[in-house]
Amino acid sequence: MFKCDRCTAVFTRKDNLTQHKKKHNGVRYSCEKCTSTFSYKSSCVRHMKTFHSIVYCKALLSIVCDIEKTFFTVRRLVLFINEYIPKLIH
Repeated sequence: MFKCDRCTAVFTRKDNLTQHKKKHNGVRYSCEKCTSTFSYKSSCVRHMKTFHSIVYCKALLSIVCDIEKTFFTVRRLVLFINEYIPKLIH
């Protein structure tokens, strides 16, 4: 078990504790379209997808490359993948 040294939180995984500690250090993730901020990057990504229809695709593309790109519609993401993936194969 991994215990936070600043509060009573306990985690079964070290990476969850590391992420949790960022809350205490004031790390915030900002929405690219509004003034909302979040303690967790995943919450920010979910917010952008849900409220602004923005698809953040780094996780998807990290399998094949180091691209970090934001798409404002799923259609644009699909177009990008259809264009970019064949270039990686050749």
